[in-house]
Amino acid sequence: RSFAENGRSLLALRGMMERANARAWDDYATNRRKIMLVSAMVDAMVFAIIVFATVILLYTISRPFAQLRGAARAMGEGEILDSRRIDGRYLEFRTIAERLESTSRELRRREEELRLQTEKALAASRHKSDFLAKMSHELRTPLNSIIGFSDLLAEQEKTISSEKRVGFLENVGNSAKHLLALINDLLD
Repeated sequence: RSFAENGRSLLALRGMMERANARAWDDYATNRRKIMLVSAMVDAMVFAIIVFATVILLYTISRPFAQLRGAARAMGEGEILDSRRIDGRYLEFRTIAERLESTSRELRRREEELRLQTEKALAASRHKSDFLAKMSHELRTPLNSIIGFSDLLAEQEKTISSEKRVGFLENVGNSAKHLLALINDLLD
């Protein structure tokens, strides 16, 4: 074969190779676009699933937290917590709600005990005040009699007849005995 024929054969072969390469590149580019499109669709679906799962997770977790916050606020205002009103799909939230409910009931019980003790203390204080007022009067009356007759005896020692003196001293003695009886009763 001649040099020219070999050259033409090489050129024809080169042309065939370039056409084959061009077709291969076109096939590759087409396949690449298809793969990229499928990949983008899969990515979009995964992203949508993640967003959906996040929203669901936030809803299922934030809702019980919001309910617990509301229940704690209501407890602060004096209401009794009912743990059944808290979304109980998760053991942890149910446990927290039950613990809050038992705490709420215990606080109510203690509050009632304190209220009753306060009422008893106030009643005891009133009784004590009444008792002291009555005892003060009862103790002062004979003591004032003793002081009054003693002062009269001291001031009018020279002008008092002996019969009046005996009467004053009997009054002092009777008042002293009465005062002693009151003190003994009080101590008993």
